[in-house]
Amino acid sequence: MSYCRHMTETGSLLITPISNVTELKPGSVTLPFFGITTQIFDKATGNQLPPPCTGELCICDSWPGQARSIYGDHKRFVDVYFTRYPGFYFTGDGCEIDENGYHWITGRVVSFECL
Repeated sequence: MSYCRHMTETGSLLITPISNVTELKPGSVTLPFFGITTQIFDKATGNQLPPPCTGELCICDSWPGQARSIYGDHKRFVDVYFTRYPGFYFTGDGCEIDENGYHWITGRVVSFECL
């Protein structure tokens, strides 16, 4: 079984193995895809954490296919995805990253209303 991580809002896979190339680890969504950089934040302090660590998963930069807004409510889009950790896209997921950069999604850390 191959694991991967994406959201409708991302428009594509962000953390995914490459078939016959990426070594798999049980339960891991493996490594960020080309051009994707992730960052884990400590929920209590809001500080960035270096691997290995567990915290809240964010994406560092924009990527092709990323949603740009919500029709008729751009402020809500910014508030939901970009306010918690300014300058980063907040996925709403908990994540663990090991010393080799492999990611494990640990569950939702917030409950987004349907956008």
